[in-house]
Amino acid sequence: MKAKNEKERNKSFLKFIALFVVTTLLVIGAIFLNYRVPHKENALLRERAKKIEREIEFQRTFASEINNTRNLLDSLDLKGQNLSYLNDLIGQKLVKIQSGLPAKDSTFRYKMYKNILDILVDYQKSKKELNALSDAQTQIKDYQIELEKTQQELEQAKRDLDILRVSRRR
Repeated sequence: MKAKNEKERNKSFLKFIALFVVTTLLVIGAIFLNYRVPHKENALLRERAKKIEREIEFQRTFASEINNTRNLLDSLDLKGQNLSYLNDLIGQKLVKIQSGLPAKDSTFRYKMYKNILDILVDYQKSKKELNALSDAQTQIKDYQIELEKTQQELEQAKRDLDILRVSRRR
């Protein structure tokens, strides 16, 4: 005995199976994405965290090197220092720092680091000029002292000349 609505039953059963499979695939897909997407996100976030840690470590070493260089620049003001040696040492440090800069990229950091190094180079040049001018100031002071001595000798010679003139007239 066959059912009168066998075709309709078969169609309904196939529709049910199709909807069941689609729904099951959607649920499995949602569960897969729920576990897979956060895993990829975590990997991406870990990579970003590593980049940030490397940047922080570079900034620490950069700041330390800049402070050491600044201390060397400040020691140029001390008396009795070998200025040419210190200037060479400072130049070497600045070149070493510049060679350690991260590759130029589209961020502002490369420009910032480069500007800091340029400022230190300008500062070193200014210190050199200042030291040269301080030598000129000591020379000027020496010349002023010599000028005062010469003026005193001239005054003394004028007095002696006046005394000789007066003594000859008598």
